[in-house]
Amino acid sequence: MNVTKSNWELQEFSWNKIEAFYKRVNHWLNTKCPYSKLEENLKRYIVEWIKTEDINNMIIKSAIDLISPENISWQNIAWRMMMRNLYKGWSRANGVPHKEKYSWENLFRLLADYTDRWLYNTKILDWYSPEEINELAKEMKEEYDMNYNHWTTMMYIKRYLINRDNIIKELPQHMYLINAMFLGVNEPKETR
Repeated sequence: MNVTKSNWELQEFSWNKIEAFYKRVNHWLNTKCPYSKLEENLKRYIVEWIKTEDINNMIIKSAIDLISPENISWQNIAWRMMMRNLYKGWSRANGVPHKEKYSWENLFRLLADYTDRWLYNTKILDWYSPEEINELAKEMKEEYDMNYNHWTTMMYIKRYLINRDNIIKELPQHMYLINAMFLGVNEPKETR
């Protein structure tokens, strides 16, 4: 069976790649959420020439389908998969390596780019110095993303993160930090 890559090339389908993706997100849940259950559920959705992007969505859907009152841990698997896909899409769209998503340089570049395109308030770089932005960037850590769940991540993607042409332009911590920066601006005192 073949799958269609994003560049429209055909590639042979591989269960090994799906299992490798699962292993990257199963942190301590592999006994509660065995890969075999996910694979069994996913088989219903895999068809000839399916797009690799659709496979990612079907993997997440398969994990969601397995959530039950007896085993809610599948929501953690689904959420971790969503976050991985969110990182990958954001990284590709912004040309930034995954590991640098929360670096100072990236935050500064993101602020400059997004204020130029009017995605963020155009004065934010006037309100904060590069040194202050550097200090704020230190507050963003990937482990904080582990506090979300599947439903929260889905809500961010659908409602709150900047999304232009179905391309996510920011990550949840970027959204929170930019909002905090905006709210933290010293307002001028009124003169009477």
